[in-house]
Amino acid sequence: MAQSMMMAQDTMQEWKTVFPEFATLEGSCLFIKKLIAVSVSFITYVRGIFPEEAYGERLLNGMRLKLLTEDCGIKGVSKFIDSIRSCYDAVEKKYVR
Repeated sequence: MAQSMMMAQDTMQEWKTVFPEFATLEGSCLFIKKLIAVSVSFITYVRGIFPEEAYGERLLNGMRLKLLTEDCGIKGVSKFIDSIRSCYDAVEKKYVR
């Protein structure tokens, strides 16, 4: 029982590093931005829009997440990430709720 409680706490801590608490407005904004990044990265990866080297890997509770990385050196990826950052601005300015 104690071991399963510790595993649950470890899992929660892992999730909190990727998706922080969102009880505050700033935390909620950060949560939405990370959710956008993970979602868009997943969709582009599954559809094969960018080559494999455009993605970095992050583990979350044993699950591999493929996230777009700007330092891959692919110009199209950098432009795409800039477009995603524009979405972040819309979230920060409360255009999107």
